[in-house]
Amino acid sequence: MLARVFLTGFEEFGDYAENPTRKLALKLDGEIIAGQLVSSLVFSPKIFDSDMIISGETVVKMAKSTGAAAIISLGL
Repeated sequence: MLARVFLTGFEEFGDYAENPTRKLALKLDGEIIAGQLVSSLVFSPKIFDSDMIISGETVVKMAKSTGAAAIISLGL
C-alpha cells in the first residue's frame, strides 16, 4: 500500500480569474510522487464565511480519512 499525502487548494476568488492552487491540486490528484499517492481537495473560499468555517481540525480529520501521512495546504 502506498503512503498518501493530502493536498489542498482553493477555487478562484476576489479579483483572481483563476487560482493556481486549484489547478495544481486537481492536476496532482491521484498522481504518485516519490512513492506518495496524492489525494487532493479544492475548497471554496466561502469556507471562510462565518457560517461555514472549516477548522484545521476538520482538515486533519479529512486527511486521516484518506490515510494520509502528511498534509500540504496551498494558498495565494
